[in-house]
Amino acid sequence: MNSRGTLRMILSELRSIEHDLLVGDSIRRCIALIESDLGVGSQDPKKLARRDSPDTSKQAAASVSLTRLESLVLEGISAYGERGCISDQIRADFPRLSYSSVTARFSSLLDKGLIVDTGERRKGVSTRMQRVLKASRVNTYSTGIES
Repeated sequence: MNSRGTLRMILSELRSIEHDLLVGDSIRRCIALIESDLGVGSQDPKKLARRDSPDTSKQAAASVSLTRLESLVLEGISAYGERGCISDQIRADFPRLSYSSVTARFSSLLDKGLIVDTGERRKGVSTRMQRVLKASRVNTYSTGIES
């Protein structure tokens, strides 16, 4: 079996257990990375809103169009939860992506309201302060009002 076939098998297995509460976030990040390598990623609106989100939030999620890289970066930021993360952390999570491939996604995700700047700053590898970003409460944005 070639490496793409192996990746497809692994992806299938990961998808089958991604809803396990204990490993779900890690599994979703693995799925996103493998989908990126295979070029088969989905922009499933269900991943942009929680199961218990109001209908309006789910409709807004369905209207948001994300590129593959935006989806990948959003998944990465989301994995850090309430504590948020800095650019260096996301770049370390995706070492195969160039600096600009990662950092350029922050502006578009901020503009779409899918991530927020918490106002907090943390030291990066360069010892310069970097903004702390986190996924917005429901990862949806349509009217400018968080639901």
